[in-house]
Amino acid sequence: MIFRKRMNTSNMPHTPNKGFGGIVVPVFLLLLLVTGCATDKDAWLNRNFNAMTTRYNGYFNGLESFKEGVVMVESRHEDDYTMVLPVFKYGDQTVASSANSYMDVAIRKAGTQIQKRSMYIRGKERNRMIDNCWMLIGKAHFYKMEYEQAGQTFDFVIARFSDLPTRYDAMLWKIRTNNQLNRYQDNEALFGMLQRSIDRKEAPHRVRRLYPLVRADFFLQQGNLQAAITPLKQAIRVNWRRGVKTRAMYILAQIYHELEQYEEASHYYKRVSNRNPDYEMTFNARINHARCYSMVAGGDGSTIKRQLNRMIRDEKNVDYLDQIYFALAEVYIAENNESIAMDKLRYSVANADNNPNQKALSSLLLADLCFKHENYADAQAYYDSAVTYLERDYPHYDKLMKRHDILSRLVNNIMLVQTQDSLQRLAKMPEGERMRIINGIIAEIERKEREAKERERSNQQFQQFGGSLQSHTRNMQHQQQQTSEWYFDNPATRSFGYTEFRNKWGDRKLEDMWRIHSRRGGVLLTEEELRLDSIRQDSLKQVAARLKEPEFYLENIPLTPEAIEESNLSIERALYNMGYIYFHELSDYDKSIESFSKQVKRFPEGNMVPPAYYQLHQVYNRVGFQDLAARYKNKLTQEYPEHEYAKILADPNYLVNRARETDIRNRFYEQTFALYSGGQLQDARLKVDSALNERSFSEIHPRLSLLQAMIVGKTSGKEAYIDALEHTVASYKGTPESNHAQKLLTLLKPEQTDQPGDKLEASGSIDYSIYSFQDKTRHLVLVVIDNKFGNANRAQATLSDFNRRSFSPKNLNLSSTVLSSNHDMITISSFTDGKDAMTYYNALVSQNIISGADGEGDMAIFVISSENYPIFFKDRDLDKYRAFFVDHYFQ
Repeated sequence: MIFRKRMNTSNMPHTPNKGFGGIVVPVFLLLLLVTGCATDKDAWLNRNFNAMTTRYNGYFNGLESFKEGVVMVESRHEDDYTMVLPVFKYGDQTVASSANSYMDVAIRKAGTQIQKRSMYIRGKERNRMIDNCWMLIGKAHFYKMEYEQAGQTFDFVIARFSDLPTRYDAMLWKIRTNNQLNRYQDNEALFGMLQRSIDRKEAPHRVRRLYPLVRADFFLQQGNLQAAITPLKQAIRVNWRRGVKTRAMYILAQIYHELEQYEEASHYYKRVSNRNPDYEMTFNARINHARCYSMVAGGDGSTIKRQLNRMIRDEKNVDYLDQIYFALAEVYIAENNESIAMDKLRYSVANADNNPNQKALSSLLLADLCFKHENYADAQAYYDSAVTYLERDYPHYDKLMKRHDILSRLVNNIMLVQTQDSLQRLAKMPEGERMRIINGIIAEIERKEREAKERERSNQQFQQFGGSLQSHTRNMQHQQQQTSEWYFDNPATRSFGYTEFRNKWGDRKLEDMWRIHSRRGGVLLTEEELRLDSIRQDSLKQVAARLKEPEFYLENIPLTPEAIEESNLSIERALYNMGYIYFHELSDYDKSIESFSKQVKRFPEGNMVPPAYYQLHQVYNRVGFQDLAARYKNKLTQEYPEHEYAKILADPNYLVNRARETDIRNRFYEQTFALYSGGQLQDARLKVDSALNERSFSEIHPRLSLLQAMIVGKTSGKEAYIDALEHTVASYKGTPESNHAQKLLTLLKPEQTDQPGDKLEASGSIDYSIYSFQDKTRHLVLVVIDNKFGNANRAQATLSDFNRRSFSPKNLNLSSTVLSSNHDMITISSFTDGKDAMTYYNALVSQNIISGADGEGDMAIFVISSENYPIFFKDRDLDKYRAFFVDHYFQ
């Protein structure tokens, strides 16, 4: 029994010893952990424990977040294949913002590890992962486009970790940062140090692979294409990542293409195609390979054209038709077949609605060809499209804008002649025939509206079937554009709408919320500017609605002898302007002679005949027909011996002497007016009175007389002001100053006006209670021009020059709108108060800024508060506001 008990006891489970020896190992491990966590002791255990914890905790998570952010940036980056691609995909500010959350996580995780795990002991970092944390922070700031913070971080890494390979990574990223900040001069020393480290094989392989790409980026961002070739070839050799090598090859092909080394470009484009990158790069490589091949001596154009036409028929390329047609046009240009090239470019423009860069390039090349073939109307239209989409940093942008402006003025005059001739033909028709044509125009507008609505409805119904229908619709619209004479399908006339839009808003990309940003660096528009724009949009809608009213067309037809005379005057001026532009700005001497000759033939008794004779003398001299030049010189000097142009031909020094005298007089007037504007009225009066008694100042006597009246108005009261204005009217009849004085008299004593057709009543008999006088609020100045006689575009240009010359510090804004079917209105804003606006008003009136060719016909100039402006625009009664203006602003 005893033995059995012992045996049972021995088979029971063993219980561990609870004594001292049983807890030695756990305690030892705990002490080891606590000791290893310390960051102030430089021991093997501490270094390795903190490095391991840093690497597999915060740094790992931060790096993964950083990688996700980079993937997002690169996936959202959009390459512009019309330009040499950037080496790296950074995207824009919007793209960078989309990855901010990922980069913030990376910065926070790395920063936490630096704070907790850094072992900076005796001037050296003992945790081998801390340098990687700092680099992660710098790169995250870089992708957030926070370049200053990124650069400071990389500088810190270079200085703190000067004995570690990480410094080379920091140098590379510092160079990338400087590139983004355009601090290229700061990179030379860094490049030198990196190159030496690579030559000595001190830099790690990752730096050797990235270095040539960074150097290529350095040259490309400065526009030095030739210098970028060598580092790109080096990058292709040393990099093993397929995407990196392919992108470098494509950039190299683009550079050779730009440098017109077409064989090399064709070689690299073909290599890119064979590597099967994404479809967009594959397509561009194929199409550019074809373009370069056609440029190579002996290249088979027919083969390239077959390839491109097959690409057009391929449904996969429906979104790339604009580029294919552009490439096809280049092949035809290389074959000197420019007429077909122009047709292909028109198709390119028509299919580039979703590719503004290609639309700009196609429009520009087409405009150049139209200009070369002297098709100026189409050239202007396509230049207009080009400048709408081109960036301001485009090469020769200013030269392009100058040509565009010249052609715009030319086409304006051409269309004026065509319009007035058409209106005069309508005026000569029997009333029944005239109404039949007008009703036909209205019916055509209604038909076009129905077709547009039907196309829109069809597009919405079939949009689900993909891009092929969209392409078909674009082609149909393009065909209609080619054949239709309706305004909105005509590129020549439609371009004027683009011009007006750009004058108001500046060059705009297709983007959301474009209307609330001003042209000045993205500054938000004020409430006042938005309100003015809204009113302007309403006025344009009202005019568009009247296109279907017969009265709209009848209003513009010259049915009276006076209206016919005014129409003829505008045609005569337009023909002269056309000849002048052809001669002096386009050097098209044949068309210049044609325009001047047509003007003289149609209007042999017109006021513009002497200057036309002078211009014909000049242009015939230029082309070497001395006998014809002498003929027009004799006609000018014999028929108009007292005309200024005759004196110019008779005396070679006439212009020099005249300019000297005019300059003296103008400086005198400017000094006198400055005294008036500065409130030194007595001094200004003495100078005016003295000059009015001198014959040498007779040329500016009308201006001085008007200024004298303005001074009297400020110093001697209303009655004396009226007397002085009446003196100006009586003494200088027919001058612009006399006309301005008469208008002021009309304002000051409307009950005595005797101008024919003037419906103005005495201010006391007009109810203008809808307006309220608030002198201390923001004000505007309005210039209302009768569009039958005046030209709002010229007046706006003249006002712009005047503002820049005399009121530049105020940064005044100009905009134009349609007030009624007969009146255009120019708005000058913004003035701080009524007094400020009246100072501008007085300068405008007394200096006769918009008179003569720029402000002929019925014109009114008012000062108005921003509160009264919407009321006036809605009421549109000039007489009512004129009465309010006189009673409140001339007191």
